[in-house]
Amino acid sequence: MYPLKLKTEIYQAIATFLDAYKRQDTQTLAEQFDIHGEFLEEIDEMLDFIEDKTKLCLFPLEEMDKFECGSTGLSIFGNLSDDEEEEESEEAEPESEEESVGVEAKLYEEGEAQHIGYIVGEYYLNGQEPAFVFQYFSV
Repeated sequence: MYPLKLKTEIYQAIATFLDAYKRQDTQTLAEQFDIHGEFLEEIDEMLDFIEDKTKLCLFPLEEMDKFECGSTGLSIFGNLSDDEEEEESEEAEPESEEESVGVEAKLYEEGEAQHIGYIVGEYYLNGQEPAFVFQYFSV
């Protein structure tokens, strides 16, 4: 239902977010994801049960459509306009209203076979920055 190109863009945005979080790269988190001070502290609290946050990881990109434990590695919620569904179509002018989809990506702890939760957020399709907006970790 969703184009591979879009799913790959979403995966890469979430992976960039997770990498910046693991490294505590406050500059990248602020510039690319609009995450600052207190919100970063809230994120830390959501994951306080993880001893070593550097071991957090996503599923492998090639497994994003693999159905396991009731869902795929990357779940997308919402409808795309006809222009966005066609991978090869020309770039459409962004519409005045924000178009976005909800996203949920399985989160793993390195070395564990079972996912420990989900990264939940919103992905904007109209060129808005940041394109990926982190909302919360669901554990």
